[in-house]
Amino acid sequence: MKWPALLIALTLPGTALAQATTASQIGNTTYIATPGAPTTTATTIGDSTYISRPGEKTVRCSQIGDRTYCD
Repeated sequence: MKWPALLIALTLPGTALAQATTASQIGNTTYIATPGAPTTTATTIGDSTYISRPGEKTVRCSQIGDRTYCD
């Protein structure tokens, strides 16, 4: 997965996350934190990345060719 591109898209001016979103990576997990919101985690295992936030369903994303599929 190309997470740097995702993080750039999340922090573009004019988006809700543009103000104070921070991201840090520890091992295969990226933590995305926005003040006042639960921390989002993106964990890569093999060819899939699992995106989760406390209290919500975890979403699995996989990249096939130039497309990304999430379920």
